[in-house]
Amino acid sequence: MAESTQMEVQFREIPIPPNCYTPLKKAWLDIYTTVYEQMKVDIRLNLKTRKVELKNRHESHDTPNVSNLLKAADFVHAFMLDIHDAVAL
Repeated sequence: MAESTQMEVQFREIPIPPNCYTPLKKAWLDIYTTVYEQMKVDIRLNLKTRKVELKNRHESHDTPNVSNLLKAADFVHAFMLDIHDAVAL
């Protein structure tokens, strides 16, 4: 009997500093495209809590590697520090 490998749903929340809120909103489409399409990680900008929320795609088992969630979180965090650091990651 074959066992199904179940990937646990994992979340990451990155708080948005007040000085990064406007640049993040302006560059959101580029960030969203990179994280969602290339890294296969669900991402949303929660305007109420001012956090970027990341989640691996558990339902469809689309996220090929669990480390992509951490890489995506690092990418968003690096953007908030400096856009050039985000591109280097």
